[in-house]
Amino acid sequence: MTQQTALTPHEALVSAIRKAGSQSALARLVGKKQAHVSFWLKSGKGAPAEYCPSIEAGTGVLCEHLRPHVRWEVLLHRGASKAEGV
Repeated sequence: MTQQTALTPHEALVSAIRKAGSQSALARLVGKKQAHVSFWLKSGKGAPAEYCPSIEAGTGVLCEHLRPHVRWEVLLHRGASKAEGV
């Protein structure tokens, strides 16, 4: 069994573009112009964190892959157990 390598933010963005159908389609998904997506792609840094939840919702590419250094489990309440008394 081989261990799967995590996607880089750039690879995750490329995957999201493919799943959306084009840079323009991904841009429409997040309410931006195609030039923004092109810039994100050329920068090599991937999509800004504030657009990741919309990208995930529209393409299935996880926020954790798009921006791995953001604490998505906190921001999106993933895997969080309910505190007693809440």
